[in-house]
Amino acid sequence: MILKILLLILLIPIIILSIVLIMNILPLPASIDGIRDQIAAGFFSLIYLTWIFFYTVYSFRRAGRILDDVCLASGLEFTDPGGLSA
Repeated sequence: MILKILLLILLIPIIILSIVLIMNILPLPASIDGIRDQIAAGFFSLIYLTWIFFYTVYSFRRAGRILDDVCLASGLEFTDPGGLSA
C-alpha cells in the first residue's frame, strides 16, 4: 500500500523529468540549439503548472464531497437558491 502511494506521488515528476532529459538529448536545428535549456524549462513549467491546477481542482471537489457528508450527518439540509440542481 505504501509502495503504491509513493509510486503515485513520484510517477508524474519522474515522467516529466524524463521527458525534459530526452528533450535535452535530442538533436535540434542549429537555429534553436542555443535555447535548448529554455525550451526544456518551459515544457517542465507548463506540465507542472497544469498538474498543480488539476490537483487543486481535485482537492476542492473532494473537500466539497466530504463537507456534504458532514452536513447531512448533522441534520443540515441543502437548498438550491439558484435552481441549478437537476
